[in-house]
Amino acid sequence: MNVLVNRLSLGLTGNLRVLLFTIFLWELGFGLYFNNMLTIYMKGVGLTEAKVGTILTIAGLFRIGLMLPAGSIMDHVGRKPVVVGAAFISIPGALAYIFADGWELLLLASICMSVNALGFPAMSAIIADSNAEDPLDAFRKLYTVGPAIAFIIGPLIGGQIAALTSQRAVFVGCAIIFTGAFLLATRLSEPPMHNHGNRRGGYIDIIRHRPIRMVVIYGFVMVLVLGFGTTFLPNLVTDKHGFDDQQRGLAFSFGAVGTLILSVAMSKTKRITHIRGVALGVLSVSGICIAALVISNPYLLIPAFMMRGGFMMAWSLLTPLASDITPKHLQERTFAGIEFSTGVGNTLAPIAAGVAYEFNQSAPFLLGAIVMPILAAVAIWLERQVIQPEVDRRNRVDPLNAPPEPVATAA
Repeated sequence: MNVLVNRLSLGLTGNLRVLLFTIFLWELGFGLYFNNMLTIYMKGVGLTEAKVGTILTIAGLFRIGLMLPAGSIMDHVGRKPVVVGAAFISIPGALAYIFADGWELLLLASICMSVNALGFPAMSAIIADSNAEDPLDAFRKLYTVGPAIAFIIGPLIGGQIAALTSQRAVFVGCAIIFTGAFLLATRLSEPPMHNHGNRRGGYIDIIRHRPIRMVVIYGFVMVLVLGFGTTFLPNLVTDKHGFDDQQRGLAFSFGAVGTLILSVAMSKTKRITHIRGVALGVLSVSGICIAALVISNPYLLIPAFMMRGGFMMAWSLLTPLASDITPKHLQERTFAGIEFSTGVGNTLAPIAAGVAYEFNQSAPFLLGAIVMPILAAVAIWLERQVIQPEVDRRNRVDPLNAPPEPVATAA
């Protein structure tokens, strides 16, 4: 049993191992319904696409409202209580979805799920303050590999449950899985803060720090554009191509396979830096926006959803990208700032996409496919003009920031 756990732990130990399985269950619960079924479920309750987008936007506003004080909350109560509380709030959220018969409970459930995101800056702070030999590799495993596997399994299970029983039954499974994530989160220990006793940075410091400011702004625009182009993919493949619950679940599982493939490729190719990985992910998503419009054969379209995996890949790389250029005393505020800016983008995207989809089914996907390559090019510009110069500057000031030289081995 211990051998199996060690293999499933991706080489992580202690607190990071507990966090890995917590995040896995966390994302598995979301994977059952979020990308592949939520907008369809809301429409089935009687909402139009514009109303669905409005509910998701209102819920996102609550997320945004909590992100700014997230750093102060962690200062006062610690990171573990924030993670535990965020894991718990998903349970009543799933239960509210089960009993929803109108917009009121759908809104309450969506708010609970949005507040859940408060846990991510706390988890990022735990990772940054861990004693992992390679914190950036830990970020990759915890935020990309683990969630990708969860999102491969989740849509398949969710689609099967919906096909055999009902879409409401999917949220029963979500509640059970979120309970497991909550129980695991209670086993986390509170790591010491590396910046304890030093000056703690504030959001003004982040705004003044140009490289961090640029990454935070880019994160907002990126999630806004990618969310605009993908939020109503489930509706498009249902309305235009006649996909059922199982086919949608399979398609979005392929999307997570794409995330995993991109992540493995990035880990094996040193030339793909964090910001280049972001650009690759953004460019990949533009492909599925085009494919969903021009391909009608499900045997071709479902595998094409692997390109959708670039969204999770690009989003998950923003935190380690920010970590590359952020001083220790600003890390907690920076992680919260990233969650805030991406939360704003994720909040505005659904309502804009819903209105565009009602105007013309093809509009969100055509506009997304046009803007995403431009966004990928901006990422490359950021690397050359902002990110790499800042990394070089930090390495000159503090050589400990530089990556270790390769160790020669005997032939």
